[in-house]
Amino acid sequence: MVDAKIKIFDRELCLERFEGDEELLEELLEIYVDDAPNIFARFVEALEKGDLSVAEREAHSMKSASANVGAERVRDASMQAEKAAKAGDRATVERLLEEMQSEFQTFCLALGAL
Repeated sequence: MVDAKIKIFDRELCLERFEGDEELLEELLEIYVDDAPNIFARFVEALEKGDLSVAEREAHSMKSASANVGAERVRDASMQAEKAAKAGDRATVERLLEEMQSEFQTFCLALGAL
């Protein structure tokens, strides 16, 4: 479960990372929001096939992409899913996938409110 103390979106951290380049941040956010459904689709497909190694890889992809744009709760859930997949814990991976998707939706709503 994602720690409620973790920010949904850490814009300040991202802007610091990108040396204040708002345009770059906006471009990366757009790419992230557009690409995340593809990662989730591959993740779901891997679970349907029982392939936890692919699920682990997709969780890692989502973790990295989320970290790049400051989607901290999505990153945290993805990190947990990656670890669970590596450990072969399918039930936990499935639960965390749902959490990742929920946190992603929350992140998208937060972006819309900015």
